[in-house]
Amino acid sequence: MTDHRRNNIRRSIYIVVTLMMLSNFLMASPAVEAIYLTDTIPPPPDVPGIVSGPTQACQGETMVYSADIPIGCETQWFIDGILQNTSADTLEVYWYESGIFIISIELTCDTAGNATSFLTVQVLGLPDAPAPIEGDTTACNLTESTYSTVIMDGSWCQWKVDGMVQDTDSTIMVYYWTEPGLHVVEVSAVNNCGLSELVFQNVTVNKWPQVELGNDTTILAGQLLVLDAGNPGCSYMWSTGETTQVITVSTTGKYLVEVSNVCGRVEDSLIVDVVVGVDETSVDEINIRISGDQVIINPAGVQIEQIEIWDLAGRILIRLPFKPTYFLPATGTFLIRAITYDHRVFDTMVIK
Repeated sequence: MTDHRRNNIRRSIYIVVTLMMLSNFLMASPAVEAIYLTDTIPPPPDVPGIVSGPTQACQGETMVYSADIPIGCETQWFIDGILQNTSADTLEVYWYESGIFIISIELTCDTAGNATSFLTVQVLGLPDAPAPIEGDTTACNLTESTYSTVIMDGSWCQWKVDGMVQDTDSTIMVYYWTEPGLHVVEVSAVNNCGLSELVFQNVTVNKWPQVELGNDTTILAGQLLVLDAGNPGCSYMWSTGETTQVITVSTTGKYLVEVSNVCGRVEDSLIVDVVVGVDETSVDEINIRISGDQVIINPAGVQIEQIEIWDLAGRILIRLPFKPTYFLPATGTFLIRAITYDHRVFDTMVIK
């Protein structure tokens, strides 16, 4: 056996013996090892209490957040990782913008290490203004109009008509127009933080035309009769070809007018009878005479239903069911018209 080999064997035996002695020492001294491990590995720090406070706020509001802090620990507050200027157990925050934010608190105690607790907060701003209103800009009274808009998610609508809040928070409003004229439709978006800027639309509500020329009438020769179709601002078409609201007539005939606007078209007519002198037929069949302030009528067998008394200006003074006498309050020349049940007309001029 060579010297080199002998040296290797001796070295191996030495290592084995040394390891065996070390093992026996460790097994014989467990308490010493336990004390060593306990003294050299520090415990983790206490965890702070859960951060409490509102999880939803409005832009422009101030909110307070807090957490339970163990004794002997120092705190640091963060918002989205940005250190805040306080080490107290509460944090006062003025929310100057909207968004999602994370509030966290980091705890540092005498022992090594840190512990953190956090809270997620949603900050809402005022909603964006609604999209422009879509709907009628002109309408007719006694009809409905539908108006609509678009708003951001998480908000609802407040509609107004002429400043009056309507009973709907939908993006669609149906309104029944009762009054003609100029009206204003408004809408704002609303959320838990308030109202947006409003948008508005002017609406012109037109009135359905209504025309009433009156009853058929009689005038004396040489008189003028004014016919007024009313409804200012509408379009007019008379049977005479005239297109004005008011016309003047002086001849016998049927006069018809059509009145129209954006809401529709209506028409009316009347018959004008021009009387010249006394109707001879009426003199033969009906006897009419003046006695003081009384008009005395003898129908002479004619079945009279109604009597009309007109003055020379074409104004009707009396229109009553037939009776033998009538009172004339003034002096002058009058047209006495008797209308029978079979619609015959008898005219007589009298002077009081």
